[in-house]
Amino acid sequence: MSIKDYIPYIALAVSLTALYFVVRNYRRKSGIHIRGQFCICSSAYAEDKYVSSMTLENFKDRPVIIFKVFLRIGANYYMLLDDFEYEPKILKPYESYTKNFGPVDFYVVNMNRVKFNKLLDSRDVKKSLVLSTSHGKYVVKEWMDVWDPVFDFFKNHMTASVIPMRPIKGAGYYGSD
Repeated sequence: MSIKDYIPYIALAVSLTALYFVVRNYRRKSGIHIRGQFCICSSAYAEDKYVSSMTLENFKDRPVIIFKVFLRIGANYYMLLDDFEYEPKILKPYESYTKNFGPVDFYVVNMNRVKFNKLLDSRDVKKSLVLSTSHGKYVVKEWMDVWDPVFDFFKNHMTASVIPMRPIKGAGYYGSD
């Protein structure tokens, strides 16, 4: 066989490789893919449980404009976590955003106080982050996998998670005294 017989196979391999990179680049740039997580906790300063922190991570090579962030509890309760309506949050490509929240006094629906403690505590009630974006409603489907050495402790009890204790700002350092 001469080299002319291999030219169609080489052309096919080059075109399939180019098609692979075009599809991969299109998938990287199109649509929205955001991962997120939230933490529900309680406080001695508040009667109701609340969302203490929220993290969003943009996985696409394009910015996402976010107007509001909600926590959907069950099928039809939307708890407002963050409102960027007058100054939208632009989540840049591959950027993450974290917000910490303090305790709440109470929750209100149509000027009536409601209690969410049982719903927020229940493992049977599905909870997810919902974003109001420039592309419409987006439900954060993927949870962020965060590693902590405490998880390794349950596999190997010789694992220790050492936590440094620092003084309060302005109180000074005491050292060994």
